[in-house]
Amino acid sequence: MDILKVENQVQAHIAKTWLSFLERKFFRSNLNKFVGDLKEPLKADEWLEQMDDAGQWQKFVKVHIGVTWEAFVTVFQDKFLPPMTKEKLRDQFLKLKQLRTLVVEFEVAFTSLSRFVPELVETEEHRCIEFEERLRIRLLFKVIGSMIRDYGHLMESATYLEVVI
Repeated sequence: MDILKVENQVQAHIAKTWLSFLERKFFRSNLNKFVGDLKEPLKADEWLEQMDDAGQWQKFVKVHIGVTWEAFVTVFQDKFLPPMTKEKLRDQFLKLKQLRTLVVEFEVAFTSLSRFVPELVETEEHRCIEFEERLRIRLLFKVIGSMIRDYGHLMESATYLEVVI
């Protein structure tokens, strides 16, 4: 029993040391710095998305370490997005409805929160279905009949129909 306890402590120490190493190397590499705290978990996630979009992660990996983007995201989110916060954001997605917001504004919230329910939006078709189901009723009835399963096309159609209605 003591061997398992010691082994778990060693693995926890290794993980903590690895995270510390990543943070030191990453934040000293003159990339866009993350300025945020645990009170604003979406800012951490938005920063990650910007880093990936800007290709800065690849620049960092080539110079410093051999870790995949997915591994870094996991470590980063574990630190800045505790499980309870992830669960709250997941619930926000599940309760998300367009209501009185514009389609464009709704799409931003949908995309941001959908990262916390990857199993619901894992394919283009599932993403479209989830998006449609959350539109306001008048718009939903106009869009759902078209059976659009390309997310970009669905967004264009919904935005157009919103103006027409």
